[in-house]
This record gives sequence, C-alpha cells and structure tokens, in this order.
Amino acid sequence: MEKVKIVVLLLLLALPCFVSAAPIYNFKFTLTVDEIIQGCDPESDQIGFGCELSVGDKWHGFFQISVNPMDYPDGGLSTPFVSMRLITGNAIWDHCVLNGLCEVDEVNQLIGYRDVVGPEYFNTLGPGFNLLDGAITGFSGGFFGDGDASFIDFDYFFSEGAGRFSALDDTNQAVRGSYVITRITEPSTTNFLVLFICYVFLRKTFLKSK
Repeated sequence: MEKVKIVVLLLLLALPCFVSAAPIYNFKFTLTVDEIIQGCDPESDQIGFGCELSVGDKWHGFFQISVNPMDYPDGGLSTPFVSMRLITGNAIWDHCVLNGLCEVDEVNQLIGYRDVVGPEYFNTLGPGFNLLDGAITGFSGGFFGDGDASFIDFDYFFSEGAGRFSALDDTNQAVRGSYVITRITEPSTTNFLVLFICYVFLRKTFLKSK
C-alpha cells in the first residue's frame, strides 16, 4: 500500500513537467534564387546578399510555432513565431531581435513582418501562413528590414504567386525565386531537455522515498 502511495505521488509530481513541455512544431524552409533582377553594388559598405550570388544558390532557414497546423482549416493562419532564422548570403534574418533574446546589429536585417491574414498588418510576431490539408504551404506576408530598404515578400504578397518570393537587400540587389517549407517531425531539443530534467527530479524523489 505504501508503494502505491509513492507511485501516485510521483505521478502527481510529474504532471507539471509534462504540462510545461508544451509542444513546439519545427519547420525548415529553403529559398532558391531563380533570377537576379539587379546586381549588387561592389562599392557599397552595406550588408547584403553578396556580390558572389548566382542563379541556383539556396538560402536555408528554420522556424518554430506553438500551434499544430493540422488543427486549422485551409486558408490563412496568423500565429507568432517562437523562433526563426534565415541566412541570405552575408545577411541574416533572426527573430531573436524581436523577442529580446539578442541585440540588433547591422548583419541581422529583421525589423518586423507583414501579415496579410492577421489582425496586425505590421507586427513583430510573424508573417502569417498559408495552409492546405493541414500543412503550411507558404508564408502569407513577408519580412522587412530597417526602413523597408531590405525585404523578402512571399507568395501573392508583392510576389509572383504560391511558392515564390521576391527580395531586396540594403545594397539594392534584387532577386526572385522559389521556396519550399517542410515540417520537421522529430521532437524538439527543448522538449527532450524538459523531460530529462523531469526524469532526474523524479528519480531523486523516488530514491529519497526509499
């Protein structure tokens, strides 16, 4: 009977651990440059995509959100990024500057987002998403930098349609291309870390109760 009480107590203690390990949904996205509309200025001292950029180059990024797209109908979804990072040549777009986790600098281009499906067109949360059959098929808006001098617009938002993007950097280099978003199905590192801490806590509690 005493052992049963201990097991029940451990289960009750474990509950906050599993509640705190809220699900995070991970995605990666890749932008492929199909056309260089205007080349870079080699004399510019601004950070941009880089004069070495060529057609076919790929830019890789990832993002996290806290809602499952499969729970929502087809159409537009406005939900904040938990994190996001995209590297475009010599410049980066990192959501950490908007949630206070890192400092603004000249390399990080990101100032905010345009969300055409959410309540706030200009915001610091995310660009909104296009959904089809429970999957994120694209961004509904775009990213913008200081003074909108640099930006990346997606899909039908000042771009060429689904799966397309248009981008401009601080050196006035302009490009177009295609992009894809892919869901990463494995559990996040954060969830593993929380569960490991819970395991250590429960193990110590169990040993002390012996």
